[in-house]
Amino acid sequence: ELSDHIGKQNPQLSESIVSLIEKHYTLFNFTSLLEQIETLIQEKIIKNCIVSLNHVRGIMQVYRMTNKPLPKTYSYYVPNILKYLRQYLQLPIISYLPKEVVDKWISAILTNVTNHYAESVKNMLKTMHQQRMILKKMSKVNKNMNNNNSSDLSDDEKIILQLELDIQQFGFQINSFNIDSNSFEPFLNLSDIIKENKAEFETTSDE
Repeated sequence: ELSDHIGKQNPQLSESIVSLIEKHYTLFNFTSLLEQIETLIQEKIIKNCIVSLNHVRGIMQVYRMTNKPLPKTYSYYVPNILKYLRQYLQLPIISYLPKEVVDKWISAILTNVTNHYAESVKNMLKTMHQQRMILKKMSKVNKNMNNNNSSDLSDDEKIILQLELDIQQFGFQINSFNIDSNSFEPFLNLSDIIKENKAEFETTSDE
């Protein structure tokens, strides 16, 4: 019954679970079996969730020297980050599991996905800083290459603002799983990355 329910959602995952059951059934090692099934399911959900995080690095291309207007809302990919987790929790088999088990799965998955999000943001910001240094060197040769109107936001400020809007929306999604993002340590760490970079940017901009 477990494999049938899951198979309707993801045949490959179902086959993996059936293989584990066949391997452990004769050994009666059900505790180990359940742990491996939990791990397999979580890894599959995480893998599907973090695919959307590949779009994080694209934010820089959207705003770097493109004269794009100030971002006012979150990026299109953000609602898809936890989409697969939401779909999985709607499977009929989930209703048969103890709430504490499901809650543990959700917490573990959200922790892993949020940590991946943080790494994606760090990598993108690192590249952004490297490009900024190159552009600064170029601007010494051609001071007119950048818009020096202080009333406009720079490309980097737009990128950071977009990340801020995206992460804020991601926090709302975490809240929808009955986890308070304001006290969820992985999310707080993710938010701190933006705060630190905003502060650093303001400092370097004044130099």
